[in-house]
Amino acid sequence: MKTLTLASLTFVVVSLLILISISSDSVQASSLQFTQWGEVTSATNIVFVKPAKVGGSTVAGVVRRISAKRNILDFDKQLDLKTMTKVLCQRKKHFGRVVANHHTRTDLQNALHACDKNRVQMFLLSWVREPLERCLSQYYHIYVSRMKEPPSLESKLEYCGGDGRFDDHFEEYLSLHDPQESAETTIRQFDYVGISNRFDESMLVLKHLLGLSYSEILYLSAKNSSNPIPSGKQDILKHNSIHRHLPLSEEPTEVQHLLSSEAWKEHNRFSLNFFTLANEKLDEHIAAIGNDVFAIKLAEYRSLLAKAHAECGTLSDPVHMECYLNDHGCGYKCLDAVAEKF
Repeated sequence: MKTLTLASLTFVVVSLLILISISSDSVQASSLQFTQWGEVTSATNIVFVKPAKVGGSTVAGVVRRISAKRNILDFDKQLDLKTMTKVLCQRKKHFGRVVANHHTRTDLQNALHACDKNRVQMFLLSWVREPLERCLSQYYHIYVSRMKEPPSLESKLEYCGGDGRFDDHFEEYLSLHDPQESAETTIRQFDYVGISNRFDESMLVLKHLLGLSYSEILYLSAKNSSNPIPSGKQDILKHNSIHRHLPLSEEPTEVQHLLSSEAWKEHNRFSLNFFTLANEKLDEHIAAIGNDVFAIKLAEYRSLLAKAHAECGTLSDPVHMECYLNDHGCGYKCLDAVAEKF
């Protein structure tokens, strides 16, 4: 009888240990489950804070595409700040608005304050890029392509590493310039931050966050620095040819050494930290979805993009294509047809 009792007790103890182990594994798994932001409806306000040279016009095209599909107002308009402050996040209105222009977060703050005050649904997002690559892209786009100045080592070093005119771009665009504000506190105030260097991954995570379809995140690149033919409306109308942007690995050694320069790091501390945090958060999102599952979905998405580019072209053309606004969301009817087909 004692032997039976001992055997029974042993069985009970082992069973409890197994249950505890399974429960612990479940808790760990649930902590990694992907959490959606919520359903995007016609009442959602989508605000895209658009820094310079981060692939922002392409992202803006996707934001406007989502808004058009979800019946959000102003997907084909560019609101000025005064109008935006009047119409964004008003409690009495049962429809949302979309903002996807070059405004700093400080510029937008009065309008965003209404969203907090009226407790209206708002999705606040932005996009970033490796800081030195971003500055060099701006140099080629503005200084060389638009101002038609010849590229030189001296002008590159002055533009991106000299007198600080373009230092800490993400602090300028994304922070509220509070002395106590850090990259860590700022990024927590955004619902999502995508990364230009990981564009398709970022789009796919956005799809999961907002419960979107593949159709809603199809895009044609608004600008492509490897193509000399201009695609931005301003560049087309002014006949600006696009100067090829050198990859950072092909830039002169002096330019590459800016990355290890203590002065560069100090001038761009906020941007460098913000970019690192954005990458970490993107990795966390992907891990929560499941790395293997995400890899399969990413291959599906890129396959659909390849089909879209084969049928619609790879580059926006706001003169000959139908676009939502300027070079935002060009070729959307063709993309719709591709999405329906595949």
